[in-house]
Amino acid sequence: MNVTLNNFGDLRCRVVSDSNTTAERLLILCHGFGAPGHDLVDLAAALCHLDPSLSSKVAFIFPEAPLELDFPGFGEARAWWYLDLEAIERAQRTGIARSLAKERPEGLAQAQTLLGDALTEILNHFNLGIEDTILGGFSQGAMLTTDLAIHQERAPKALIVFSGNLLNDERSLPKIAEQKNLDVFISHGRQDPILPFSGAKDLETAFLQGGSKVEFLPFDGGHTIPRGAIERLAEKLSE
Repeated sequence: MNVTLNNFGDLRCRVVSDSNTTAERLLILCHGFGAPGHDLVDLAAALCHLDPSLSSKVAFIFPEAPLELDFPGFGEARAWWYLDLEAIERAQRTGIARSLAKERPEGLAQAQTLLGDALTEILNHFNLGIEDTILGGFSQGAMLTTDLAIHQERAPKALIVFSGNLLNDERSLPKIAEQKNLDVFISHGRQDPILPFSGAKDLETAFLQGGSKVEFLPFDGGHTIPRGAIERLAEKLSE
């Protein structure tokens, strides 16, 4: 498997693929707030270790968020849009879970456009369709790819939500209701201090009420991706 840097649209992406074979499907995963662009790249090797056949079938794409963050001690930190860090700190300090359902991030629409343009070029580059593509991400990246997926005319093969939340329900709920054929996998830690578990349950409810097929994997832990979720993603790529 080779790792290359490609520009799709205005986004830099890391592509992990077997240069000797033609990919049959795509996995596009977006990293979270404060992470470097290469943050999730090691998942490609982990998934191929679980199912070696994936190395010849799947091209793994890891887009890099456009915004650079000046965080002391965190090299190459990036974001899809800026967060209210004070609100996060206040929720952690008080123990009162904050709801993102009414939040309307100023940069969400722009980030979705950037990722959507990149998606179009990725599909053209690999000569594949959205139905051959699993979209997903972690944390902020999960909320971004959720927004992108529900605004597609045709549903992707699946949507993977690692530690995401229902965001901007006024914008999201009508589109979720339109995506009745979406296959959604959600994993979330019950003790997540960054994005509340209740917000993931709200997202699950919204998709179920909209008629989507939803699989929810709760786990005892915080803001992370558990091994069980990676194993389930490998199975979905093999299906």
